[in-house]
Amino acid sequence: YVERKPGETANDRNDRAVRKAVAWYADHLKESGLGVVLLTNDADNRRQALLEQLVAYTVQDYVRSLSNQSLVDTLANPLNQSTLGNNKTFFNEHLGLAEIQKGLKTGRFLQGTILISRENYLEANVSVRDREQMVFVQGLMNLNRAVNDDVVAIEMLP
Repeated sequence: YVERKPGETANDRNDRAVRKAVAWYADHLKESGLGVVLLTNDADNRRQALLEQLVAYTVQDYVRSLSNQSLVDTLANPLNQSTLGNNKTFFNEHLGLAEIQKGLKTGRFLQGTILISRENYLEANVSVRDREQMVFVQGLMNLNRAVNDDVVAIEMLP
């Protein structure tokens, strides 16, 4: 277990816990000749791991180091730092719980379970309690990160 330090973010604490686990496994496996590798695409986490004398690679670099180079083509394209650094979000932010609860009480929002279409990932239906028909939702922006069987609050468009 790794205690969270004052002022430390949850993500930084989790990264530190993973590095501690990697160090523990590396120590316990060193006599067997097996190595432990930390794979991370988090530049700060990798830098810190290297400072702690751990073996750490990005996923892309690790796969490139393997003998089967064709595996590189199967990897998703990594996000570049310029995309991450511009602070633009693709989706609208989720509303706060208080605002959602208020909207549900006033009828502004409906609550239901989302069912993503098997034929088209950009379409879904929401099964709303006390409604005979499902509500159709279309488009990536309207789906806003929802996955099948999520309980969602939706706003009816005019």
